[in-house]
Amino acid sequence: GKLSYNNSKNILNDNGIFMTPVLSIQILGQMILHPQKVKFEATGIKKKEELKSLLKDLISLFKQNQLQTHIDKTYNLEDLKYAHQYIETGGKVGNIVVVNL
Repeated sequence: GKLSYNNSKNILNDNGIFMTPVLSIQILGQMILHPQKVKFEATGIKKKEELKSLLKDLISLFKQNQLQTHIDKTYNLEDLKYAHQYIETGGKVGNIVVVNL
């Protein structure tokens, strides 16, 4: 996404963490200045067992209303190309969800 720590720090609660899968010079700087608030996580290199455990943790946080997200649009798997087209427009303001029904 295009959200930066500087643009989101005012909406994070006291225990909130800004986590991103995109590493940049700006994120490195924010990680040095705010090590408890800004995190980088490259989940694509984790093993399947660890990813399953992380998913279970996320589900638990959602069920406890401790994690909130903004779903911008939902697409069926067969409409995946439209999801990509929408993302490429630059108008995405939340997460895109692709479901296999």
